[in-house]
Amino acid sequence: MQLNLFAPAAKVRASNIPWVGEYEVKKGQTRKFRYFRFYWCENNQTHHIHIPGGDVNHPKARDRKLQIEKLIDQGASVETICQLVRSWSTGRGGNLNRNRFLG
Repeated sequence: MQLNLFAPAAKVRASNIPWVGEYEVKKGQTRKFRYFRFYWCENNQTHHIHIPGGDVNHPKARDRKLQIEKLIDQGASVETICQLVRSWSTGRGGNLNRNRFLG
């Protein structure tokens, strides 16, 4: 499996404003899938969490991306957004379990 990141998610942002970005997973020789992640910076490090809901073309994933972007615009805390994302998780593990905000 190979990961490719798309801008602006691939860049470490100078500000502390969180954002939603896309990343690509290549499975096999020809199959590529793109998904959304929620990103934020803390202590000069970029952190991320996968947004459940399918690939970027799935309506549920797009709706969740818009929900998170609205929360960011409203000034919601990273902790609040991470808790929301965790509530959407199917419990399949992954990056969610390693995140300090998700206990």
